[in-house]
Amino acid sequence: MAPAVEAAALEVLVEITLEAMQHVDHLGEAGGFERQAGVDGALARAASKGTVFGAFLDSTFDRLGEAAMLAAIGLVFAREGNDVALVAAFAAVIGSFLVSYTRAKAEALGLRGDVGFGSRVERVVLISVGLALAPWGWLQWPIYVLAAMAWITVIQRILFVRRQLREIAAS
Repeated sequence: MAPAVEAAALEVLVEITLEAMQHVDHLGEAGGFERQAGVDGALARAASKGTVFGAFLDSTFDRLGEAAMLAAIGLVFAREGNDVALVAAFAAVIGSFLVSYTRAKAEALGLRGDVGFGSRVERVVLISVGLALAPWGWLQWPIYVLAAMAWITVIQRILFVRRQLREIAAS
């Protein structure tokens, strides 16, 4: 598949996700969020137009958009026969979900879970870098870094939660 076609396919996935998010906005459910990748929730909060349900939807659609992008990238790797990069794309999706889950679960337990260097912003930047490098055949390298970074962050968060629980138990 030609890089231009791959980029168009990825753009279609992004547009579908954005359209779904805008549809939710038209129903009034997302509290007037402006849908711009990586800044929509922050803009809504800064403008005091965010709602709790809007924040929930924002987070949910962030995961959906990230998964869609990584799945599309995985399809590119599958079509190219690049099995190692395909496995890395799967690992990136799973790791990315676990980064979010470990934070949410820690916070639900009343603990901090915001440690690590693989937050969504860093993951989106790496995906963007990968897409920018795709025409030269370098798409897989940022995905390898993303997968590793996500899993390192998951481990950091697990260990941080364990440390907090041990400190609570000791006091």
